[in-house]
Amino acid sequence: MDQAKKRLLSQFGNIEEEAQEFGERWFSEAGRGVGPDNYDLGNLADQATDQSINFFELLTHLHAQTQLSVVAGMYHEWEKQL
Repeated sequence: MDQAKKRLLSQFGNIEEEAQEFGERWFSEAGRGVGPDNYDLGNLADQATDQSINFFELLTHLHAQTQLSVVAGMYHEWEKQL
C-alpha cells in the first residue's frame, strides 16, 4: 500500500491547483482566436471556469478509480495467496 500511495496516488495531490492552471491556460488560448470586435471577456472567463471545473471533476473521478483499482489489485493478490 505504501508503494501504491507513493507511486500512484501521490500524483493526485494537487488536483485543485492543476484544475485552476488548466482553466487559466484554456482562457489564454481561447482568447487568442477571438477578434477585438467580438471579444466578450466575461463569457470567455465563464467558459474557462466551466473548463476548470470539468477538469477537476475528471481528475477527481480518475483518482477514485485509481484507488479502487489499487484495492482490487491488492485483494486479488491476497486471494491468490490464500
